[in-house]
Amino acid sequence: MAVDPRDHPLGVQAIELVEGEILVARANWDRLEVRDEHGALRFAHEIARPGWLLREMRFVGRSLACAIGTDISCVGMQLWDVSTGRCTVEHTHPDVDGPALYWSAQGTSLLLAHVGDGAVLLDVDRQIELVAPMVVDALCGAPSPELDRFAFGGWERVSIRDRDGVEVLAIPNEIGDIDDIAWTKDGLLVVAPVRSRVEVRDARDGSLRFVTAGRGLRTTSPCGRWAVLDRALLDLHTRAEHPLEHSHHATFDLARGDLVLADTQRTWRVPLPR
Repeated sequence: MAVDPRDHPLGVQAIELVEGEILVARANWDRLEVRDEHGALRFAHEIARPGWLLREMRFVGRSLACAIGTDISCVGMQLWDVSTGRCTVEHTHPDVDGPALYWSAQGTSLLLAHVGDGAVLLDVDRQIELVAPMVVDALCGAPSPELDRFAFGGWERVSIRDRDGVEVLAIPNEIGDIDDIAWTKDGLLVVAPVRSRVEVRDARDGSLRFVTAGRGLRTTSPCGRWAVLDRALLDLHTRAEHPLEHSHHATFDLARGDLVLADTQRTWRVPLPR
């Protein structure tokens, strides 16, 4: 018997500190819900367009930016006002035909998607776009905090390119394909191959700072000190690892000194180590 997509549980798609409160976006194939960390519903949306899905998401100010497309590619994005639950912006690009959109590591509004002959950068606030000739076979990627370079993780290598698409650094990786990648505030790259290993590298020359046995990169902190892995909080300054429960997404409430984690069922806080 076929399974009704509406019976699929709502998976965590985004979590963020928004104007002093934690908001969590959960979605399945045809429903989106945004709740606070205590479970109070802010808005819900039924996806009514046949064949389209809400994909990768990120909170941008009081809005929720959602990649839209099919189950294998993205065609653009939408902005949802968290206060009203209304879609305020829908922007599509006719040539986007890539596997995913990649948010910038430091929470800016810029996002990155593959197009036929390169990459398209969409500013979800101003709806401006830049197409750069970045023809790469990438599994993941992220813009730098200054938005002047882009790190792409692919088959056994990392490629760093400028805004003109010129490769400025290639970092080979002999242990497997790159599954996730993120920049830190002070110019480090956190690289997560598919296998059980996470590398921390200097983005200037690709040199390896250190390796940890963790996996499943969730996010990095705005302060540049922390990286959240699956089941571990990694201190990028001391290289110490602190065990965590399994989660799907994470964010930081640095004013309260907390890491905030979420999975399908719940949202919880963990005090950051001193």
